[in-house]
Formats: sequence, C-alpha cells, structure tokens
Amino acid sequence: MSLLSEFSPWMALSDRRSIPRPGVYLIAPLNEIALGQTPSEIHALLYVGEACDQTVSQRLSQFCRSAFRGLRAHSGGTRFNGFYQNADENKYAFSVLVPEHQQPALSAYIRFVERAIIWEYVFQNNRFPPCNGK
Repeated sequence: MSLLSEFSPWMALSDRRSIPRPGVYLIAPLNEIALGQTPSEIHALLYVGEACDQTVSQRLSQFCRSAFRGLRAHSGGTRFNGFYQNADENKYAFSVLVPEHQQPALSAYIRFVERAIIWEYVFQNNRFPPCNGK
C-alpha cells in the first residue's frame, strides 16, 4: 500500500493555508490531479519535499518564491523555475502529511516518508520526480 493514501486531499497551491507543523508535502499540476481527492497517481508528482526544522507553510512559501518568482529560497523551487519558466501558481496543487509524532521520531518519520514516496516514484518511472534532484 502506498503512503500516498496518508496525505491530505489536493489543495490549490495558490490557496495554501497555514500549516504550522513539520511534515511532507507534494506538488503536482492541476491538470493531472483532482482537487479535493487524496493523492493516488504517483506519476503526477513534480516535487516531494520535507519540512523538519520549519513548518510546511514556511517550506511551501520558500518553494513558491523560487518556483514562481525566480528567487533562490528553495532548491526544488529553483529547479521547478528552470523547467517551467513563467509558470502560473494557480495551475498547481499541493498535498501534505503532518505526522503527530514528537521528536526525535517526528523528523525520522518525515524523512522516511519523503524518501519512500521518492523511491516509489523512481521505481515506477525509472527517474526522480522532475524537481527532485536527489
């Protein structure tokens, strides 16, 4: 069973809300997913990210600054900007998994989930998600 079923339903990236805890987040184009549905299609993912020492909200903001404004705040966002120049933030979605664990299990679990989702993507597609460099 995929860990994708543990994530929140897809939400428009432009409508991101405050997520005041660490966690794992996914980015995908709206034309490949269904808003309000739990992620199920691994091939739709553009980026898989983690926030251990910051909140998911902070990391999503950094991703968007790099991805849509070209500022150097997030490596995945910078990679996104290189592939999808002049992209419209309104055409992308995000999903999150915010574990209830406490430290040190919280950071370990977040990193495990991020790597497990990336592994599942690589296993099915024989490459990393487009905006994940490693």
